[in-house]
Amino acid sequence: MAESLAARLDGVQGLQARVAAGEETAGADFVVRGEIGSRDGRLVIATRLHHVGVTEQIWTATFWRKDSLDSELVGELASGLAEAIYGQLAREAITKRGKP
Repeated sequence: MAESLAARLDGVQGLQARVAAGEETAGADFVVRGEIGSRDGRLVIATRLHHVGVTEQIWTATFWRKDSLDSELVGELASGLAEAIYGQLAREAITKRGKP
């Protein structure tokens, strides 16, 4: 799933995504972390987006699926992440512009 998500995000202009092992974040501006589990016979996919160097999460999402991970889920996840990343970058640009 991580590879599919990275491939989708690579298709977004201005984003470069790669799959990293463990806590590796060298050269990254944002990091996506998540877990896949099962509850009551359903898959639970929990995802968090972190801005490197910032402690709080800037975006979270939880997806529930009855059967399997599919391309629709990857698309929904990629869309949410791209929107959150661009939103964060816009907020930072506006905030910095207002400071001397």
